[in-house]
Amino acid sequence: MNLMKVKTILVLCILGICFLIGCKQTVVIGDEKAPIVSENSGDSVTIRPNPGVSPQPSIPISNPVRVIFQIRAEFPSGSVTPDRVSMNGQVLQENTSVTPGTYNFAIEKRGYEPLSQEINVQDSDYDGIFELNVLLKTKQRIVVFDIRDVKTNAVLAPDQVTMMPLGEGTQEQKSILSDPSYVKPGRAKIVIQKQGYAPISEDILIDPDEDPYVLHYQMTPQ
Repeated sequence: MNLMKVKTILVLCILGICFLIGCKQTVVIGDEKAPIVSENSGDSVTIRPNPGVSPQPSIPISNPVRVIFQIRAEFPSGSVTPDRVSMNGQVLQENTSVTPGTYNFAIEKRGYEPLSQEINVQDSDYDGIFELNVLLKTKQRIVVFDIRDVKTNAVLAPDQVTMMPLGEGTQEQKSILSDPSYVKPGRAKIVIQKQGYAPISEDILIDPDEDPYVLHYQMTPQ
């Protein structure tokens, strides 16, 4: 290799080194979780969070919860089994899993006023269960008479039939019944009177139902 070639190679190496030094760039990395924007200023490039764009919050994942029924009744006191429960118009079976949220529930049971209510379904105690806890009120029930002579079985029209509600918390006063009458289900004392016959006094239980409650009694002539 002659001297001229060596000089040429040295010159090219020096020029290459100078070029690399002149083009060196510094890169600064911003927050990896935030949207970024790049800037080019001279011999450096800076990558930093974009101040005009906010990081998107993470969306919480709601786990489904099982719906169990805790349907209570005005009378008799305690839990009852509903005839039908629907959620947003669809029949809902107990222990069905649903996504937490607000739904329109409709509860139906024979002898009780239908209930429609918007309820927020949530897993407040983190046990995967939501209790559908509502109170059903009883419908008034029709009462009709079937009162007869014990000897002839002839139908009698009583002079007076009175009813006195029984039980704790009862606020209704004694009422005189006609044939037919509408009464609230519950326990009551019934008194039937007719001239020439021995009066009848008895405690009765009128359950919630759609069918008439019939006063079947036979009166004994005095």
